[in-house]
Amino acid sequence: MVSAASSALPAELSLPQSDLDRLDLPEQSDLQELSSPAVSVGSSASLLEALELPARLEALAKCDAAVTPYDPDSFRIVFALEGRNADAIVWPLALLLIWGIVAASILEAVPGLRDSLVPIEDVFSPLLTTISFLLVFRLGRAAVRYWDARAAAGKMVEICRVLASDSAVACAALPELRAEFATWLALFPIVVKNFLRPTTSDCVRTREMVPLVTEAEARALLDAERTCAPIFVLNRLRRAAFEVGRTPSLEPMLRASVYQELAGSINTLTGAWGAMERIQGTPLPFVYVAHLRTFLLLYLVIFYAETLARFSWAALPPLLAGSWALLGIEAAALECERPFRRRANHLLLGRFACVVARHVAQTLRDCGDDSTWRGVR
Repeated sequence: MVSAASSALPAELSLPQSDLDRLDLPEQSDLQELSSPAVSVGSSASLLEALELPARLEALAKCDAAVTPYDPDSFRIVFALEGRNADAIVWPLALLLIWGIVAASILEAVPGLRDSLVPIEDVFSPLLTTISFLLVFRLGRAAVRYWDARAAAGKMVEICRVLASDSAVACAALPELRAEFATWLALFPIVVKNFLRPTTSDCVRTREMVPLVTEAEARALLDAERTCAPIFVLNRLRRAAFEVGRTPSLEPMLRASVYQELAGSINTLTGAWGAMERIQGTPLPFVYVAHLRTFLLLYLVIFYAETLARFSWAALPPLLAGSWALLGIEAAALECERPFRRRANHLLLGRFACVVARHVAQTLRDCGDDSTWRGVR
């Protein structure tokens, strides 16, 4: 993989033709492009243009779903249906509606059943307390996971900013290393997003990386069977940090301090990605979710029968509203549990990558032009 200032791809990413045919990767003639950088390292303007290319940033923004906006000070959101994860509610609610219609029809046809069903309330009503506790716990844990994921994504953006600034200052006399840091830092949020989020037909992931890398390089980064892209990018950042630590133009103590600072930030970046990977890969155990959903539906089925026995058809609309409330808690937990997917309530990973790219470009611009600083004073 070649960045704005890196060399050709290592041997582990050079794919034999048989693998290329099997994986539908570029032909051998396209792979020869890997030996030449996508962006000229001799031109900072070219790198800045690649970082801030509108088409690339637009592709990143489009890879996120449209977030459902709302006014936190207004109660009018209670009338909004968008963003409630209705897909997880509709089918069980439809089954309960069918059951309600069948139960009400049977009770109307066999009036004697009413008196025998009413007393079962004393048997199953304590179950509501247990189910309510399990639902609250599930939603609470899902909310914690969501905010932990947001904190990890924010840490990723923060450390990318720190590394961009540190490397731009430390490599002021080393434009190739400075460009290499900038390129890999801009790519890191993108490869993390692609690692966490399944691809969709609405996204063209190669456009998110070109021209920071060539299209052939982008396809190699997207080939999860051959390499783990976040690890690859982190390795390139570590190699660049090591090269900074070997720079003879810096004082020995300064070299050691700069290398320690850069390596520490890269370690933190690795931890932030690891936190997001852990949240994405470890939902609540199957036994908890399966048991909760089983007895939630069982409770509602019995509750429908007992309530319809008391109040007949008039009870069906309130029963559906109450079912929507309980099923909605489970649906909200499901939506928050894995916040890296491409849905209206999920994190805007593509826009985070846009923010990093713009801030890396500004850092390069500020640290590379003394007139900028003179204008600020």
